[in-house]
Amino acid sequence: MHYNMTKKKLIRVFLILVFTFSTLLFRSAGTVSAAAFTTFSLRPSRMQTSQLDVNFLVKASPVTTATEDGVRIVFATGYAVDSTPANITVTTTGIASWDSACANAWPGIGSAATGVSGQTVDFASSDLTVSTVYCFIITAGIDNPGSVGNYAITLSTRASAADVDTGTMSLPIVDDDTVAITASITSFVRCDVTTTTGGDNAVALGTLTYGSVTSSSDDIQISGGTNATEGMVWFYRSDTPNNGLYSTGQTHLLDGASAEDTISATTADCTATDPCFGIYYNGTSSAGSGTFVSDTNFTGGSVTTSVGPLTTEIYGESIANSNSLPASQITADYNINATAAENSPVASDYAETLIFTCKADL
Repeated sequence: MHYNMTKKKLIRVFLILVFTFSTLLFRSAGTVSAAAFTTFSLRPSRMQTSQLDVNFLVKASPVTTATEDGVRIVFATGYAVDSTPANITVTTTGIASWDSACANAWPGIGSAATGVSGQTVDFASSDLTVSTVYCFIITAGIDNPGSVGNYAITLSTRASAADVDTGTMSLPIVDDDTVAITASITSFVRCDVTTTTGGDNAVALGTLTYGSVTSSSDDIQISGGTNATEGMVWFYRSDTPNNGLYSTGQTHLLDGASAEDTISATTADCTATDPCFGIYYNGTSSAGSGTFVSDTNFTGGSVTTSVGPLTTEIYGESIANSNSLPASQITADYNINATAAENSPVASDYAETLIFTCKADL
């Protein structure tokens, strides 16, 4: 009798062990551990403490074949997670601007979370393709921690309430993620002068004859710009006491005008009131911004025979302005007009040098 009881106990223990082992084996065979993403990142729009509604770019590529139906993100303690799912909004607009690898919008992500529990946020998802990179952006509902440190965030794809693939990233929270930059701009004016052909700042008028007025084909071009609130003004003057084309060999002057005038092809004797030399705005100008305005003493007449006043005074003669406003990349062309009077002596050394300057008013 004692032998039979012992045998029954042994059989009972053996059966219990077999049952337990089989149960554990079955459970082990039926449990699949979540795989780690090989491509995974979380990019926040701000790293500074206590920033509200921080955006997060979520990027991941599935590694496990499954029929995904959800995404779960668990934010470390410290992040303030809105308790209302509708307030945790998402988008897939502009994902490639955040990361060029984000060519595929996360399918089925929707426009907001589907559930929130403490630090855990759930989103919808459609089935994902293995090795394809998917992205979406959390646009509101998550606030940064109030203390400096590193905080872990875990992302998991889900299928039937079970994790499929997962990844964890520790993100920094700093006291200040900004750099304040200041600058100032001082008042500025620029001006220059050149010639329209060759840009050599030299013009050969050729042979002047009584009975005709020569007008340059290689013209004077002034340019400039300013940031001054009242704009800029251009000036010019003769660089010698001789106000016009002067022959040193003959000590003779083809006079510039004392006021706006017209050169006569049949001038008997060159004077300041019967001029034989000068410049005149020919109507060609351009501006990147602002407006070019030629002085009225250099407009309104014939561009090939009229001349504006010329002076030898060091302050010069005003020839143009920027319409009392800031301007940029202004250019304007002026013809050079000249003739020989009936009594102008023969010489090959008639010459004049004009000096151009500018000013700006604040």
